[in-house]
Amino acid sequence: MKTLPMLLLALFILGKTDLFAQQNFIRPAGIYAIGLRGQPPATRLVEKSFVDGVALAQEWKDLESASTSGVYNFSIIDATLAVVQRFGKKMTLAIFPFRVPAYIVNDPNVQTYKIQHVGALVTTPVPWDNTALARYEALYQALADHPVPDSSKGGVLVPFRDHPLVAGFACWPVGMNGIRDICQLSGQCPALHQTPNYTRAAFTGGILRSLHAVVDRFPKQFCYVPYFRISDQTASPSLDDHLLTALKQEFFNGVAAPRMGLFQENMSCNGPNTSGAFALFQEQANTYTMMQALQSWIDLQPLGNAGATDPCLVTTVPGDRTTAISGPEVAIRRVYQTLGCRYFEIYQTDLLHPGFADEFQKWHDILAMPTSVSDDRSTAPNEFVLQQNYPNPFWSGATSPARSGGNPSTTIRFSLPQREQVTLKVFDVNGREVATLVDNEVLTAGQHMWSWEAKNAASGVYFYRITAGDFQETKRMILAR
Repeated sequence: MKTLPMLLLALFILGKTDLFAQQNFIRPAGIYAIGLRGQPPATRLVEKSFVDGVALAQEWKDLESASTSGVYNFSIIDATLAVVQRFGKKMTLAIFPFRVPAYIVNDPNVQTYKIQHVGALVTTPVPWDNTALARYEALYQALADHPVPDSSKGGVLVPFRDHPLVAGFACWPVGMNGIRDICQLSGQCPALHQTPNYTRAAFTGGILRSLHAVVDRFPKQFCYVPYFRISDQTASPSLDDHLLTALKQEFFNGVAAPRMGLFQENMSCNGPNTSGAFALFQEQANTYTMMQALQSWIDLQPLGNAGATDPCLVTTVPGDRTTAISGPEVAIRRVYQTLGCRYFEIYQTDLLHPGFADEFQKWHDILAMPTSVSDDRSTAPNEFVLQQNYPNPFWSGATSPARSGGNPSTTIRFSLPQREQVTLKVFDVNGREVATLVDNEVLTAGQHMWSWEAKNAASGVYFYRITAGDFQETKRMILAR
């Protein structure tokens, strides 16, 4: 990317958040490295200029004694915070409350059931169990009060909830792997709604209490819940619609600033679609939306599903992932445009892969932009607008005055006053189509941005044309090599 004007550079350093003018709330933004379970992040990862922070995930059973309630071990959290603090980065935290301390599931007064996680069945409390919910609240209270050193105050100990580099929390309901029921999908175990004592009221009450356990104890941080399709024996309204309504009333009503965002961890070349991510698509103007990669593009961990990430992988040696030069950027751009996501959790092998560094740096810079110069998607413009591409002219990596290496790239922005079916194409001077950036996709009202990676294009004059409903406009751009 060419050197930005000083105005943009000044705006970049304001932070990695996105202030929405109409709803007046801040959206979390940036690229976060997915932490390795039980290990602090490596220095060579955190020092990357495009890494904004570390997303640490731990199981409840690893943070509290198996035999004695209230005996906690937050050493891995302390170690992670110490590393990110050295580099001025941030951390987010997910505590998985379906793998709980043994003393809870062994308590005869705790009602349990089985859920499916990574192919295994796990015995865990039902989401509405009062004993488990009380212990979950105690866990987060202990963590909120936990003293940690704050380097910005000379190493003075502050409560974990007050540390400026603790950015957010994934809010998982007790006894669940997010808002979803894998058993219901796989058929290998009974669905949650078939559990004794299940009622919608009890289930909804348990979910809200779990989320409040985090939100109420960390009021300065953003919180987000994994949200997927889920159903029970009542067809209308569906359980996922019913629960989403309850969450909106409680946490993001469209009037006050939202206290809960929506999250999925299945970003791939073609996923998630707007049906599977219906809640994120539907509520993106009312609350923040967040995304984690399904797996690594380089080593396919943890799922090994080549069909999910190989289709958009570009390699210099066919079939050799270690020579990849593109892949995650395709997925990031798609969910950024369709779901409004500005926060991305990426696997470490991808972040450490040198072939992806240029694309990650570009997206780091884009996500750092405040909406006044980027894409304020919350405020619908009054008319269709196609902006001039930036930079223009744009250069290949070999001749750019600001970059060495990489592919020629330019960014095209446009505004939609309403939801519209959009096509955006690039043509050469002879009118031949050379690229389709948006292919008859339905996009929401607001500001949108697409990049053209002119990898194999010759230098010269090109034209880009947008068609959005009855609106059509064409602009000229120059590629120099």
